[in-house]
Amino acid sequence: MPKKVPLPPPSAPDIFSFKKHSMDYFTVIGVILRTGYADKKYWYTLCIKELLDNAVDFLWKYYHGYNDTSVTVYVTKNNSLLHIKIRNSSCQNIPVFQNLDLIFDPDMRYGSKQNEKVISRGMLGDAMKQILALAYVLIHSSDDGTAFTNEQWNKPLIIRCNGKETRVRIIVDKSKQTHTLDIKEIKLEGHTDTEIEIFLPLTVDLDIHDIETFCKIYPLLTTDISFNFRLVNNRQSNL
Repeated sequence: MPKKVPLPPPSAPDIFSFKKHSMDYFTVIGVILRTGYADKKYWYTLCIKELLDNAVDFLWKYYHGYNDTSVTVYVTKNNSLLHIKIRNSSCQNIPVFQNLDLIFDPDMRYGSKQNEKVISRGMLGDAMKQILALAYVLIHSSDDGTAFTNEQWNKPLIIRCNGKETRVRIIVDKSKQTHTLDIKEIKLEGHTDTEIEIFLPLTVDLDIHDIETFCKIYPLLTTDISFNFRLVNNRQSNL
């Protein structure tokens, strides 16, 4: 009879863990994988780029051939905060940012570009979700995993369009791997332009001249839209 081969000794049981894919929006590694940038200083410029791309794509789609389309960019840098506001014209008051609970839901991909087969500038459906989540990632980017607190970012992302102002926050529970949207809306009289305003904590040494260089280069290939950039450096020296 053939010699019986002994079985190997039992090993320690496998330990399984899980993490929702949607939680990638709220981690440093997730942002790196989603954007391709490991250096955090590029995340700030990427926010400006994505908001600009959305504005340009909108104007190209709905106002192609109009001679009065415009995009205005306001960037203010303080010691601990980067304030960004980007506005595009919309003289026909075309409805935008409908179904915000879906647009900002990290558990799904939702957006006007999902089924388009044309070349556009912005990331497909993910940019607004990542921009909303980015402040949370930045304030926790130095966590070593031992902290018991779960600080939230209290400054909202603000959207002004179609006669209303909407303030959006996301509350993250890392231990339960859940997130909750907080959306508040008020009416605005006579507001047809689309404007997005965000506040990001400064956790790296960000040179506003790098943002200035980007802003000078961006409009070069978009000659049919008027751009206006206003950059302010309010950083106070510690000396």
